[in-house]
Amino acid sequence: MNSIISYAKEETRSIKEFPFNDVDSLILSTLIYLDFSKFVSPLKDHKDFVCFNSINNYDALLTDSSYKRLKINLIKAVQTSPRFQNLKMNYYVDIHDIKNELQFCAITFKLDNLTYIAFRGTDDTLTGWKEDFNMAYKCPVPAQKLAVKYLNQVSYHLGGYLYIGGHSKGGNLAIYSTMHTHILNKFRIKKIYSHDGPGFKKEIYESIPYRIIASKISKTIPTSSIIGLLLYTREQIKIVKSRSFGIFQHSSFNWVVKNSDFVYEDTTAKDSKIIDNTISDWLNETTDESRALFINTIFSILRYESIHSSGDILKNWYPYYKSVKNKINKLDPITKKKIDELFKKLLYFSLKNIKETK
Repeated sequence: MNSIISYAKEETRSIKEFPFNDVDSLILSTLIYLDFSKFVSPLKDHKDFVCFNSINNYDALLTDSSYKRLKINLIKAVQTSPRFQNLKMNYYVDIHDIKNELQFCAITFKLDNLTYIAFRGTDDTLTGWKEDFNMAYKCPVPAQKLAVKYLNQVSYHLGGYLYIGGHSKGGNLAIYSTMHTHILNKFRIKKIYSHDGPGFKKEIYESIPYRIIASKISKTIPTSSIIGLLLYTREQIKIVKSRSFGIFQHSSFNWVVKNSDFVYEDTTAKDSKIIDNTISDWLNETTDESRALFINTIFSILRYESIHSSGDILKNWYPYYKSVKNKINKLDPITKKKIDELFKKLLYFSLKNIKETK
């Protein structure tokens, strides 16, 4: 089955001959996971755009070892692609701030006369994951504020129409930044792409800023989406076939492409429906205050265990599970009771939706 790498290799038409689409957006939203710090200047330096084809030090781009072989294949495919031969980049920003629970990265691409602002999704750090979970009880989180600031600053220096997008949390940032950018920018933005990006708290969808830009959003998720169905979603969703399973479908490298477009499915998979309904039920039955207590308590314990990334948890999940459980049992009685009740609600809704989803 073909992927975004195959598309980059085989689609030879320019964007004038074959307009920019969801697959192009996912490719650029995947490239933002590379480390451009040694090649692309930040906005404050006011330097020229850099040609993507000019980068040949792949090791410098691949500071994150995840999907290394596939990333190299994508880089080579894009660099040799007639469609992407004029791809340029500028205004790279990459910020990690543990104290303020912030993980943010953005870059601006130019492809012929098209400008695409890409926001990076969640990385492997515990800080990045904590900020994601914080979205369950507050909005905006620091990355959302920075996304608005970035969009406003970049748009000031560039003319013409804009395309905004991202994968995972990057998709959420793309929507949020467009909601709260300067009013004139809203008319300059042609399309907003969210590739398996989490949603928002329910009240966001009732707001005027969201309603103004809602028709410009293109949201795609894989059949077993988990991340893309977190919180609430009101967008018209396009479901993409994946060549993997479960949480591994979140990776953009596993999305299936055919005839220069994604291969679409009619409905999400059973496991995705169960998780989506369980989280929605749990959110409906909990308050912002109780979610904050739940999330902050769990992550405080993880930090106490010197866990710095999701990879640390996956490597030793059972010992960490036991340790977290033991520390919850040692909490003060009032806090422990509240955490236990929230866990019980989550378990109840999970079992309920497993039973009801056939």
